[in-house]
Amino acid sequence: AHLCAILRAKQLPDARLVNSSFELVGGTGFDLGLASQAWHWMPPNRFELAAAAAPALAILYNEKAPLDPALSAELDAAYARHFPPDSPRMAPNQVEQTRAEYVAMIEASTVFGSPHVAELPWTERYPTARYLELLATYSDHAVLAPATRDALLAEIAAAIDHHGGTIEIPYVTLVFVAHRLG
Repeated sequence: AHLCAILRAKQLPDARLVNSSFELVGGTGFDLGLASQAWHWMPPNRFELAAAAAPALAILYNEKAPLDPALSAELDAAYARHFPPDSPRMAPNQVEQTRAEYVAMIEASTVFGSPHVAELPWTERYPTARYLELLATYSDHAVLAPATRDALLAEIAAAIDHHGGTIEIPYVTLVFVAHRLG
């Protein structure tokens, strides 16, 4: 809804916008199917649905780039103490891994050709409390036992406060654009 509102505000007279879940849109005649940060949640036949709706597909996905090494070391230590040992942690080359994974997934679809990929770097600064609020929305944090989660968040807060009270997260938006085969 928010993206549709932004596009409508830009007064794009030839744009037909549909605010719907991707798999429920139905129909054909769209120029582009767009999935933002949600492709992995869609049903297994998502490529076929996209190809039926539009000749092109764009997938946007945000990944975190590596943090400041000193702060990262403190946060890693907190996670090592409080997170389950078998929990996946962000790899130092997460942007490259996600890029490779999505390229391979699109190419394996047999519905879309090799995608063009753009990387758009940006940063977001979070005061300690706001960053803790963000972490509370992550499912892997939400399922922790309350005492464990509280201890983890307390250590994260202490680390951020130790580094000036804000954390700057470098992100990269990966944009994958592929065209329907045939």
